[in-house]
Amino acid sequence: MLTLSRPLAVIDIETTGLDPVEDRIIQFAAVVLTPEGKRSEWEQMFNPGMPIPETATKVHGITDADVKDKPLFAEHARRIAIALDGKDIAGFNLRSPDLPMLDEELRRSSYKLDLTGVAIIDAFGIFARKEPREKFCGRDHEGSHGALADAGATLDVLLGELDAYYPDVAALSLLSSFRSGELPELATFCRRDDLDFVDLSGKLYRDSDGDVRFNFGQKTRHVKVRDDIGFAEWVLRKNFPGSTQDALRIEIQRLSAQEI
Repeated sequence: MLTLSRPLAVIDIETTGLDPVEDRIIQFAAVVLTPEGKRSEWEQMFNPGMPIPETATKVHGITDADVKDKPLFAEHARRIAIALDGKDIAGFNLRSPDLPMLDEELRRSSYKLDLTGVAIIDAFGIFARKEPREKFCGRDHEGSHGALADAGATLDVLLGELDAYYPDVAALSLLSSFRSGELPELATFCRRDDLDFVDLSGKLYRDSDGDVRFNFGQKTRHVKVRDDIGFAEWVLRKNFPGSTQDALRIEIQRLSAQEI
């Protein structure tokens, strides 16, 4: 069984595309599981302020007509930020694009995701594409690519994984007794790679020396920021995700302090 020390918010979004900077969220849903086992859910559709591409509509079925009278994301940004505060977060393949997209939308409304001490639980990371979702929750997934249906199915998958198939994983701790920023065992297990990312988009990671390295670019991938400050400054001038730019500024400030 999954043991919680604080609520777990299982989230899902539907969007106009996969670019966290250029695209917009058109549907957000959260299913919250409390440590006592109580569930609550919330779903909201938004007008993205831009046409929904046909390719996106083919995925989630949402059209321009469906959202023309819906509120803008900014009208609910504060509610979403408050709703996620004090909770661990779960989802299906959260790193791309849900968390980066959600962070960018919140930043446009003067908020941002604060994931300090937050355990990120990825159901996809646990079984890493090895099994179909139906195996874990004992049912077909109706309403696929609707945000609330997907969030609910993700929670069922997660609980099914832990209860019936992976008792060794279920034994991993999710208790929020953080020491020096250390994540719970289950959150660490969910990572599908060995990189310690310092931004939501996975463009920067911290190496074993404590230095931040780039994780993109033909010539800059795996290069330390300290060894190519010019590229870092270029990124800060361009339209990169806010979490990436924040992490770069922090690293540049750290490096500057070392030189003093």
